[in-house]
Amino acid sequence: MKSLFISPIFFFFLLAKIQLWGQSWLPIDHGIGCNNSESVYKLNISVDSNWLFIAGRIGRDGECITMKATLKTDGIDVEEIAPSNAVATSNIVFEYQSKIFSSGELTSQSTSVSYDFNYIDINGAWDTVPGGIVGAISDFQEHNGIAYLSGAFTECGGQPCSLVCTFDGVTVAPLYLGVPNEAWAFDLEFFQDTLFVAGRYSANNELTWEGYSRCCKLVDGQLDRVATGFYNGGAANALEIFDDKLFIGGWLKALGDVADHSIYYYQNGQLFTLPED
Repeated sequence: MKSLFISPIFFFFLLAKIQLWGQSWLPIDHGIGCNNSESVYKLNISVDSNWLFIAGRIGRDGECITMKATLKTDGIDVEEIAPSNAVATSNIVFEYQSKIFSSGELTSQSTSVSYDFNYIDINGAWDTVPGGIVGAISDFQEHNGIAYLSGAFTECGGQPCSLVCTFDGVTVAPLYLGVPNEAWAFDLEFFQDTLFVAGRYSANNELTWEGYSRCCKLVDGQLDRVATGFYNGGAANALEIFDDKLFIGGWLKALGDVADHSIYYYQNGQLFTLPED
């Protein structure tokens, strides 16, 4: 009887193939996307962590005629959250107080408003939040039971507003009343119980040149610098807390720096860059 022999070289080749396959990117469901300027803009997780919400302008199975604005997946199958027409777009989908909300050009909206604030009604269709927003929501954070919404706004709850609105499940209200230049807030994060706002914006007065740009704290409705602050250039795209530090990602330069950086972290009242390789 012949003994089974596997050469060491073949064994390691087979192991490498298995590891490579196990680490490869795989499509969800039958995949999403087509060649018609489709994109996913934002991902959020449901409150029970059972669903991943997908917002954007998304083609299903490579067919551009079946574009969707909001989808959800359990990691295996994909389904539409609520009906939308073929040209609809969503910037964000999130769950708050047992309801699903979205900002975007959805089926139920007035054609005179480019973006607004929507929820799924009892009939499973999108409806506009009364007295919501005029603008586009980029990010959502819940803090002490209140929803904080960042984006590019002109009104929140019928009042002038920029960068950040609040929402308690019924009423939308402005949090920042200033009118900065390039007023778009991309991301929010509460760090040490203070709200930080990242985006492409700058104060509309002499404070711009004192570091009140791109990433700021929002204290008592006013912008405040993060350490020395940032120059008016580039953008702060993302915020995240890790290792008791607030990380700020984008393409920006702190006052006093000679070069732009793609990431800073904030700790003990100061800004630091990561060490270079």
